[in-house]
Amino acid sequence: RRRSSTPGGRLTLPVVTPWAEPQNENQWQERETWIDNSNNVRNWAETQKWDDNTQKWDNNNQKWDNNSQKWDQNGQKWDQNGQKWDQNGQKWDQNGQKWDQNGQKWDESV
Repeated sequence: RRRSSTPGGRLTLPVVTPWAEPQNENQWQERETWIDNSNNVRNWAETQKWDDNTQKWDNNNQKWDNNSQKWDQNGQKWDQNGQKWDQNGQKWDQNGQKWDQNGQKWDESV
């Protein structure tokens, strides 16, 4: 077999099985490795940290950042396009609109 003309292009499998092994066993190992890998990636993404195209998930600090959107479980604050939510102060700001649960005030213009 000749090497690909593109240098360092498309390495799908980290380890290539030796040619001495039977083709059927080789295919079975590749299929099992792929299924195992996908399950591990899914579990790892849900329980640990996930970083894909500037999207980050940290289960320990419980923070999520996706296109300038932030969520903090402890402070319970959410920021999306200038929209903010604070569970403690119970204030919500969206497009200059504010809500204060304690004072029970709603100002639509300011």
